[in-house]
Amino acid sequence: MNAIQSCLELRKQASSIVADALSRAEGKSESRAAKGIISGLDKIKSASKGWYDPPPNGVVVLFGNPGEKYERTRFDSLRPEKYWPSPKYNFEKETVGLFHVSPFWQRTGIIADFGAAIYTGSDKKIHNHIVNGLGMVEDLAECSKVGMSFESRR
Repeated sequence: MNAIQSCLELRKQASSIVADALSRAEGKSESRAAKGIISGLDKIKSASKGWYDPPPNGVVVLFGNPGEKYERTRFDSLRPEKYWPSPKYNFEKETVGLFHVSPFWQRTGIIADFGAAIYTGSDKKIHNHIVNGLGMVEDLAECSKVGMSFESRR
């Protein structure tokens, strides 16, 4: 199996684990959802849970709720402890959920990050924001080339 196939296989397994957690997220806390994801990642043979550590195990689960104006989902970095999975935040009807896992193959070091945003509420502005964000990521992927350099335009 070549490097691309290897990455895709691990990403497929990781995405299935996150999808399973998403399907059972309603009413659960971030930390409880993260424990389910970590348990699933532990079952993948020859893979490690996460290279992006902290947060612990390289697993991100953030639930932003309208009562806090979705502040939990506004971050510069996921490394500070205040953005680690917490028992204080639960997934409810109008919650925006952000998930990220960063597993890698132990033998080769090939990483297979997977992330997802979910919103099952009724606010069209939030729906549109998520759709627009996905569109930007797709546009970026379309123009990216192997070996290109990164430049900050700030």
